[in-house]
Amino acid sequence: MIMLKIQNKHLNKNIESYQYCYGQDFLEEKQAKDILNWLKTANWDLTVADFYTQYEFMLNIKNTDKDLHYLFSKETLNYLKDFMKNLFNVDFKDNCYVVAHKLIDGHYIDIHNDYLENEPDVETHRLIIQFNDGWAKSFGGLLKTFNSDNKSDIKDIFIPNHNSVFAFEISPYSYHAVSPIHNATRYTLIYNFTKLVTYEN
Repeated sequence: MIMLKIQNKHLNKNIESYQYCYGQDFLEEKQAKDILNWLKTANWDLTVADFYTQYEFMLNIKNTDKDLHYLFSKETLNYLKDFMKNLFNVDFKDNCYVVAHKLIDGHYIDIHNDYLENEPDVETHRLIIQFNDGWAKSFGGLLKTFNSDNKSDIKDIFIPNHNSVFAFEISPYSYHAVSPIHNATRYTLIYNFTKLVTYEN
């Protein structure tokens, strides 16, 4: 059975402002390279919104190479649910899904928190994996986290190195952004999860 293969399960963790985890060399090297090669040939839809510009699509059996259908297989999603449970100590529903993003020269994502209040089955956690041919700080595309909605109130800055990972809990305080891209292409896979809420009588 082919599944997504995590080789680095020991991520660094931040609990200030909001919870997020990060690390390098997340997937097995060959698998990460195969995913990157496919992302370079995929068909993309351009989205221009108030606070971001990027190419994107949701993965399914029609738009993903057959050899990579494991990216959204039940086995992989259950495996990642367990991984995220260990990171954040919460259970998740079975409605997780994966999308791909591509940012090219001039694209950016402005500061935001992804939080949607009082929405049923809304995503509560995300797992983001970066793919590229090697990244320099001069390329931009830096993932920034913030202590507040103030752009100058920066908590951390992460270079989107190939096969690096960033996982976080969505909340009113989960402010983050991606700086403008300069002469490079930044690919990501984003796994989306919804916390399972149980009600006691």
